Amino acid sequence: MYFREGAVVCADHAGAPVFTPAAVPPPVVGQVEPPPAPGAPDWRAGARLEPLPMALRPGWTDEPLQPRQSGTPEALGIAGLIASLLAAPFSLCCGVGAVVALPVALISGGLSLAALLTAKRGRNPSTARWCGGFGLGISAVTLAVAGCLLVWTVGALGSSIFSVTTP
Repeated sequence: MYFREGAVVCADHAGAPVFTPAAVPPPVVGQVEPPPAPGAPDWRAGARLEPLPMALRPGWTDEPLQPRQSGTPEALGIAGLIASLLAAPFSLCCGVGAVVALPVALISGGLSLAALLTAKRGRNPSTARWCGGFGLGISAVTLAVAGCLLVWTVGALGSSIFSVTTP
């Protein structure tokens, strides 16, 4: 990469060199210019553009790039929220619906809790916390409603069976 008039350009589009060998002042008599290190480019040989040193590039640092943060907490939060929203209607059905709602609500609660616990390591912690919190809340309500309806259904079924068999 080369810098030309404040823009980054490649060698093919760099245009005419910024300096020519004639524009470079001749060395002072008695001053010996050290040769470049082995394998390093010799900027003295030929008219070409010199890349701008890293220290002079605005906004560029010598620090290594940081790895991109994981999107797993957000995905867990969204999955937990969706699963809890799917389990909520089943919890209102007596009998079979409650049997379906209980495991789905447990799974969605686990996903939401995992999103809450790992939120600070995600790309967008507020999204992970928001989705995980709402998913956990809906899962808790779904568990409570489905559990109560299941207990009530089993109790009603048990009392009706015993009432038929007793004289």
